Amino acid sequence: MEKVKIVFWDCDGVVSTQDSLYNELANYFNCTVKEIEDGTPDEWCTKTGLPYPWVSMYHWPFDPEVIKRAYRLHALTKAKFVMCSSWRIGKTVEEINDEQATKGFRIKFIDKTPNFCGKRGEEIQKWLDDNKEKYDVESYVIIDDDSSYDIREFHPDNCVEPIFKTGFTEELLEEALNILNKHE
Repeated sequence: MEKVKIVFWDCDGVVSTQDSLYNELANYFNCTVKEIEDGTPDEWCTKTGLPYPWVSMYHWPFDPEVIKRAYRLHALTKAKFVMCSSWRIGKTVEEINDEQATKGFRIKFIDKTPNFCGKRGEEIQKWLDDNKEKYDVESYVIIDDDSSYDIREFHPDNCVEPIFKTGFTEELLEEALNILNKHE
């Protein structure tokens, strides 16, 4: 049986952040991020005459710096990634991988957590339980901005919790590395 490290990866608030959206809007409206922060998209549409940009949740831009950190986490730990984000719902793993790649995130997900109750802590535990025959999980980390909801209840020592504004920062990368490497 393969011994592995697992990263349970969320999207919103991790790689798709307020900062990534504001940078995209600043590019779209040809202004500074500070100007975007001081106004609203409606005000910028009026000011520039441009139509409202397409920014629904699944079209939100990914932060390239967060992607680089995820790549470093992957390279330094050889961890396998499992999608735990709501972005997994109604999609196959192949569709998730395709969608993520179009946004510049090229780590291949091996699986996604089940969606049976909407409580991520339980869904992650179910994935761990269901995959005991396939993987010998040496360590795992959950990178999710909603950890306080119920994830910490089930996995108190395995959470890294980004904030929506900045996502998966350099400090959180170090936290994730420490959790994944705690048995070495």
